[in-house]
Amino acid sequence: MPRLTPPTRFRLRRKKREASARRPASQAGGAPHGARRSLARRSVRAASLLVAVSACFAVLLAGVLAVRLAIGPIAIEGLSQRVAAAMNRQIGNGWEARINAAAINHAGLNPALTLQGVAIIAPDGQRAIAAPEATVSVDPWSLVWGQFRPRSIEFRGLALRLAMGAEGEISFQAGAETEPAVATSPATGGAAAAAPQLPDILARGVASAIELLTQSDGLLGGIDTASISDARVILVGADGAERFRFSDADLSFSRPKDNLRNFSFELTGGKGRWRLDGAVSGRGGEKRVANVTFRDVPVSDLQAFSHRDKAVWTDMPLSGSIMGAVRSDGVLVDLVARVRGAPAVIHTDDPDMPQFTMNAAELETSWRPAEQKFDIQRLHAAWDGYHVTASGALERGEGDDQWRLALTSTDALAAPFGPGDAPLPVDRITARLAGSSDGGARIDQFDVATRLGLVSVTGQLGGVATGDGVNLDIVGKNADTRAALAMWPSFAARAVRDYMGRTFMSGHVDSFDVRVRMTRDDILKARQRMPMRAGELTVDVAMRDAMWRASPDTPPVHASATAAVTGVEARIAVQEARMTPADGPALPISGGEVVIHSAQRPVPSADVAFHVSGDLPTLMRVMASAGLGAAPIDPARVSGQAQLDVGLTIPLKPATEAVEVQPRISGSLSDVAITRVMGEHGLEAGSFQVLVDDAQSQLKGDGRIAAAPVNIDLRQPRKSRAGGEIRVAATLDDAARARFNVNLGSGFSGPVTIHAALPLDDAAGQDATKAGGQRIDVDLARARIVELLPGWSKPAGKPGRLTFLLETQRGAWRLSDLALEAGNVSASKGVMEVDAKGGFQRLRFPSFRMSPSDNMRVDVERVEDVYKVNVRGQFIDARPMVRAIVTDDGGKGAPASGAGAPKIDLDLSAAILAGFNDESLTNATLKLTSRGGQVRQAAMDGRFGQASASLRLSPQGAGTENLEVRAANAGALLRFADLYRRMYGGDLVISAQLGRRTQTGSIDVARFTLRDEPALGRIVAAQPAAGSKRINVSEVPFQRLQGSFDRRAGRVQLRDGIIWGPQVGIKLDGTVDFARDRTDLTGTFIPAYALNNAFARIPLVGPLIGGGANEGLFAVSFRITGPASAPTLTVNPLTAVAPGIFRKFLEVFTPDGAGQAQQAPPTPPGRVP
Repeated sequence: MPRLTPPTRFRLRRKKREASARRPASQAGGAPHGARRSLARRSVRAASLLVAVSACFAVLLAGVLAVRLAIGPIAIEGLSQRVAAAMNRQIGNGWEARINAAAINHAGLNPALTLQGVAIIAPDGQRAIAAPEATVSVDPWSLVWGQFRPRSIEFRGLALRLAMGAEGEISFQAGAETEPAVATSPATGGAAAAAPQLPDILARGVASAIELLTQSDGLLGGIDTASISDARVILVGADGAERFRFSDADLSFSRPKDNLRNFSFELTGGKGRWRLDGAVSGRGGEKRVANVTFRDVPVSDLQAFSHRDKAVWTDMPLSGSIMGAVRSDGVLVDLVARVRGAPAVIHTDDPDMPQFTMNAAELETSWRPAEQKFDIQRLHAAWDGYHVTASGALERGEGDDQWRLALTSTDALAAPFGPGDAPLPVDRITARLAGSSDGGARIDQFDVATRLGLVSVTGQLGGVATGDGVNLDIVGKNADTRAALAMWPSFAARAVRDYMGRTFMSGHVDSFDVRVRMTRDDILKARQRMPMRAGELTVDVAMRDAMWRASPDTPPVHASATAAVTGVEARIAVQEARMTPADGPALPISGGEVVIHSAQRPVPSADVAFHVSGDLPTLMRVMASAGLGAAPIDPARVSGQAQLDVGLTIPLKPATEAVEVQPRISGSLSDVAITRVMGEHGLEAGSFQVLVDDAQSQLKGDGRIAAAPVNIDLRQPRKSRAGGEIRVAATLDDAARARFNVNLGSGFSGPVTIHAALPLDDAAGQDATKAGGQRIDVDLARARIVELLPGWSKPAGKPGRLTFLLETQRGAWRLSDLALEAGNVSASKGVMEVDAKGGFQRLRFPSFRMSPSDNMRVDVERVEDVYKVNVRGQFIDARPMVRAIVTDDGGKGAPASGAGAPKIDLDLSAAILAGFNDESLTNATLKLTSRGGQVRQAAMDGRFGQASASLRLSPQGAGTENLEVRAANAGALLRFADLYRRMYGGDLVISAQLGRRTQTGSIDVARFTLRDEPALGRIVAAQPAAGSKRINVSEVPFQRLQGSFDRRAGRVQLRDGIIWGPQVGIKLDGTVDFARDRTDLTGTFIPAYALNNAFARIPLVGPLIGGGANEGLFAVSFRITGPASAPTLTVNPLTAVAPGIFRKFLEVFTPDGAGQAQQAPPTPPGRVP
């Protein structure tokens, strides 16, 4: 058999029957006394015998019944009708028990009846209780005598259905759990009954519960003792729909006296188990009094008895007691209730409404039947820092009012509206409300008076007139800002309300007026963040001395303003305001306005606009603290004025951070000064434009640093102090560079333009760069370089560029990845270090070229005021340096005193030092000392092949130096310097005295040869044929070259120059200007020099017939003029036949060009391809 549900037992006590003792009628006349005694004895014996026989028969029948029940149930025709009839006599008039089938069985040692399809039918014919199966225990002796006397009834699968009437009455409902619910409707008259009023509903609910427990007829009226365990109780609303079901219900009823009933009710609801105990005294038709106690009854279970949707619900457990009394006609005449609620969370159907904890709730009330109202002696509630204790009355309404509620409180406290607020004592609360038949509630008066002002609320909640919505008017005067905001309905423009509550920290409200006109559909749409209709909400506020803060980390704004809020937008107009940063004076604000558009958007935002005019450091502090742009420079280092138009878009979120504020700022800054921008130098006379948006802050304009014009473009990411950059373009002339301690002497002049992109370090005002360096670009196009290094020159206007990465290390500057392209100099991968004051420390170029083929490195280090230059290379092209020395103008253009020129100590070493004409000096070393722009001491050594070469320069005092040059291959040296290409061999000695502007010296070359000298060939060709055949001009040996020279400004004056050998002699005088590329030399060619010169040396007549001590009897005069790179040779052939003194006359009186002029082949420029 399937497992049955635990049984439910009804223990039925048989009603006592009253027997009428009737005595037999007296006989007329009397029998004799003896006869009567004999008759009595016979009667006794007969009765005893009858009893004994009956007992034996009963025992026999009981034994037979027991044996038969052991075999199986006994089905008896008509048994179900007899059992039903017996139960009908027990449960009372009007109620009927129906049984489909019955059989006799046993329950332990006692017989029992097994019933199928048991139903209890109410007087109106509807089924109240139904069970598929039941077991009824009976008295076995009653079965012996053929009677049915139930001891108990066990129902399996029992379900009780309680119906809630429209007027609050409680009754059993027809139907079982497995059948459709059919509500038992109360009888109605012919006319429509008036709508019940709230006090009547409450009174009828209590009275009907007492009636249900004390009625003499009905389901409970005929039962002396009954109990139900593990049953299900189903609650059905007035509309017949099932609202809630309780499980594991235990109910017990007892009637110890005819006029007293005790009951206990314990069940498991939606949130746990709760219990109700009570007693009802009095009989049906009389006055009855009920005393009920209850414990831990959840409000959510009680709300199941309401037919309305739950806008607010809670699981608060209630405990307390109720005393109620009804008259014989079922009318409530007395009620006293005391209810206490334990702490619990209160929920609402608004998803935006935060839940809160009700810490305590108490109600004490009593019913006054004469006035038909409930007196509320005490109503107390405490939640989230609020508490209120009130008293009043709930009474019948008049006219269209169904009820009226009046409450008064003088003991209330309002919690702080937000963090930092103080609790607000409420002096008095007066409330008058009325309810209508359509379920609405009218607020006639709701006044809240505090020491900070008065707030009055009137309006309508629910009902047909409001579309089951809200019509409210809230008016206040002379109220505190926070107190006024606390009265704003949380369901109306909640985002705006919360935003103003978070941002308005203090202030005084002169007046405010809030009007809410919202239907239920409007409220639902508002909860879904859908746009509100015009007219749903209007708020007008006038406030002064208000403190507004856009977010917790932004500076406060103190202002006086008016606000107008509608369902479409909120607009706040600021009359006067000031913004105060945490560390500085206030910043005046004008023209302020706050506009909140579409307040019902998913995340509404406020557009704030105002104008700022004032001190720049204060503005920087405000912007930094407001999150509108991290201050890249310490405001204490800044001065100036600002004119800005500021716009902000602020999300209306519960926790708005500064980075979520979207700024729009534009304006200008004037008279800006910033200290210590570059070393000790600051920015002055700055004028800038400011632009700030959500991405970055930008400042762009011009100023002056160390009197030099500077263009600045500063960009700073708004949401991070890292990643900012300042672009600087500065033009530095000679004077500006001197102010920065950058002095390169007269070798570098003219303006240079610096382009720099520097990061803004996280620590404002400290290092201007980060590790890794920032690119600096210096344009040298306008600069002029003249022998800054020997051979390094660049005219102004020719492109030049210097680039490097700038970084700081412990306050000093480091220039890495240094690259230079200027004139003939090209260098890369350099590193330079500069101290904090801009002073040079060291420079290293692993790759330095003054010609494309150079392979050398350069190290420069400053030791005190001397620059130590170390040059090392495998191959160094010396041609630029040689050309610079040869064409040196002797210091033209340099300062007379040499003041400001750097002090240099040069140490050069090269495996190959290449010169002109494919000549190279190997194993070359050079040590040089320069002071005041002049070389004071030098020592150079090297070799041309196997021939040695050396140079010595030593100071002689009085500003002069002694120069000595020696070379074992004079021709190689001259070709190396691109002075002369036709000489080969020879021992060279040059001695010179070098002054500041003039160098004087002598030259002596011994044992050399001139090869393929074209000029010599043409001169030889001009003499008689017999002499010319004896001279091989392709290679003419010479024994000596002697002469003296003066050098000044790149111009060499040659005096008494003489070259002689076995075949030829040449006398030469004149000038060669290398700086201007001009030549003017005169000379005499003397063939057969040894013989010819002998005549010139004869005493007295030698000068006459020889023309001079270094000439001869016969010679040819010539002249070389024109550019030094392509001179013109002019030969006077007449001088070949005029001896001595006569030759001189021909030289003087023969005009230039009158002789045989020949264009000498041009001398190639002094460059090596």
